[in-house]
Amino acid sequence: MCRLTTERCSESILTKYTPLWMTKATELLEDTHSTAKEVTLACKILSFLLEYCKEIPELHKPVSIQNIRRLILVVNSLLRNKKYSTMYYLVAVMLYHYPEVCEQSQELMKKIILQQIDSTQKNLINASAKCYVLLSKATERSFQPPPTKSMYTRLTYNQALLCNSLHAIMDELFSELTELKSWDIWDQLDLPTISEENVIKYYNDQKQRFLNLCIYLSSMLCGCDAKNSVVPFDILEILCRGLAVTPLNLKDKTSVKRQMLYIILPKLHIGLLTVLNTFINGFAQELIPFGKIILNLLQQTLRWTSTVLENHITFSNSKSFKNIRLSTYKCLLSWLINTGSLSGVETIANEYMAFIMKDITPERDCMLLTVQKPQHWSKRVMKRFKDSQYENNSILNNGKAIIKNGSLDADLCKEALVVLQNILHSGSVQLKQAFYKNMQNTVISLLYNFYLANSGRSFYKEHNKCRLELFKVLRALQMNPHTLLRSPIQYYLKISHRASYDVDLSVAQEARLALAELEKIIHPTAPTLQLLRQNEYNNEFLSEDQVEEPATATIATTSIATAINTDKKSRIERKFLQEADISPPACKRQKITMPECTTMWDKNSTESFGRNDKEANSNESQTNKNFQENVRNVSQETEQVHYNKEQGLSNSDELTNVKEAETRVECESITRIITDQKQDEQPKDSSSADKTNKMSKDSPSIIEEVQDEVAEEKEKESDIDDPEMLNLFVDIPVLSRDTITPQRHVQSDD
Repeated sequence: MCRLTTERCSESILTKYTPLWMTKATELLEDTHSTAKEVTLACKILSFLLEYCKEIPELHKPVSIQNIRRLILVVNSLLRNKKYSTMYYLVAVMLYHYPEVCEQSQELMKKIILQQIDSTQKNLINASAKCYVLLSKATERSFQPPPTKSMYTRLTYNQALLCNSLHAIMDELFSELTELKSWDIWDQLDLPTISEENVIKYYNDQKQRFLNLCIYLSSMLCGCDAKNSVVPFDILEILCRGLAVTPLNLKDKTSVKRQMLYIILPKLHIGLLTVLNTFINGFAQELIPFGKIILNLLQQTLRWTSTVLENHITFSNSKSFKNIRLSTYKCLLSWLINTGSLSGVETIANEYMAFIMKDITPERDCMLLTVQKPQHWSKRVMKRFKDSQYENNSILNNGKAIIKNGSLDADLCKEALVVLQNILHSGSVQLKQAFYKNMQNTVISLLYNFYLANSGRSFYKEHNKCRLELFKVLRALQMNPHTLLRSPIQYYLKISHRASYDVDLSVAQEARLALAELEKIIHPTAPTLQLLRQNEYNNEFLSEDQVEEPATATIATTSIATAINTDKKSRIERKFLQEADISPPACKRQKITMPECTTMWDKNSTESFGRNDKEANSNESQTNKNFQENVRNVSQETEQVHYNKEQGLSNSDELTNVKEAETRVECESITRIITDQKQDEQPKDSSSADKTNKMSKDSPSIIEEVQDEVAEEKEKESDIDDPEMLNLFVDIPVLSRDTITPQRHVQSDD
């Protein structure tokens, strides 16, 4: 209504009537006969007008001088008799928009705020705690720290005052019972004393003040306007000192005081854990250097709360120290979320796992051993005996027995499972192998028994939220596997497939997401990077055994070069015979492959042309026969050579023998053919000597021509063949023209 009025009215009208409206609203607060609704309405109108006057310079100064001081006095007198949360909203507006005026009355404002330090109404406590933070901000400029505490600001100094007040309460409660670490209380808040006439009321009031101070300290740790500061040692000292007190430290529990301390102790721990949770959320990454202390505090709390004795009884018939464990899990969860992989939880994850397992693993039913029916028992006694043993036992799936003797708490189980998920996400790579094994065995067995075994009535069947969180733990396991453990994907598939048909839609949806993730894991869209390792051989250091594979690989190249050489050599032979006027034999000669190191003739080979005519005539018939036999032998040897080459000889020694055989066969065949044909063509008359001399003179030119042809063929063969492959045959010597001997092949000693 006020907002609509200001929007419709002009600025001049508001400037004229705003002081009047504020005066009327203040008078309504001063009236002792005003009702609660009237007081609430007056506080809202004043708060709105104060915010509006802040934006108008003409109204800001007069309102600050006249109205603010008057309102502070009115609120102080009103809060003595009546408690209204809306009045703290008015105080907050004055502290936020008019800090200069409130700074001048800071002692009175502090008194107004601390009036609720012993209140039991949560709304008043929270409102006054926020006002205490605003007061610290408003009085920042005029603050002068003590000489010994020059490092403190107004905000951190007020935090230290709250911590010292908490230390003072702990000294009053536990100084005679346990050996606490002494603490120098150099200053504290000026709070009213609590009467000790009534012991029960005294301890309850001390407990309430302790909790309210924890709320004030938590509000201070949250900061104001995204500006915050803290002295971490002050906060950690009060946390370590307070959380060190456990029920096991209480020496004597027979007196009323000891029993009252045993009753209020869980509440004190919850208040301190609330401070720790706010401390973590407020400063997050800045607390990483203190991570070990924080984790040890939480581990210490989980340890002593997990030790539940048989005589522990709670008023609500719930698990002992349930709320303390819930607060501990919330603090641990906040630490894991805010710090992530820097949390350091992997250092003590195994210790945490031992405590968490007690909150997520249901106890197995015990086996009952029945005794034989006594003969002297009556039917009534026997019936009573059976009822005592079987009627309310969980083995018979009786609901009353399960609810009464249930070992798990749903709230605790849910929080513990959420913590497990975040432990896996925060320290997945650094977690130890034993932690993973323990978690896999526990989680998979619980879900497997529920979905794939006849579990009957069980804890996870009755609590869908716990079952959902348990399945999320399984999903976190499959998405954060351990590098040294084999992932049990087959169990993930079976459980996720059955869970996709769960009656709870949340569990079913989570199972479908898990199946989709498993599909991407089992059948990735791209192949894995598994590159084959290729061995690169160094040609300079190859041995004879290493030549086997390269020799096989060059068969195709060698066969092509051999075919080309054969055609060229056949043309050379025909040209040589034509120049010497020699006709080729009648039978068709087999193609012979010319090797690289083909033998050549020297000048001494021309002596065969100087034989006499008589020897030629007498041996003519024998020469023809020898020629035919030589051709047959050459063809057989050539076929044997080609057969061996087709078998893919892999040994370098065998390849050398093949080359030698080819060379020997071709050299002998060519020599025989030329010699026999020359002898057949010698003239029988007296002029045959002249022809012989003439041919002898011409023969050297023919031989040189043949040698030139062969040299060119070698050069072309070296261009065709792969140089790297030819270098593999180290056993075959490379011969030059100057070192060739007639009709002889040089073999390697190897």
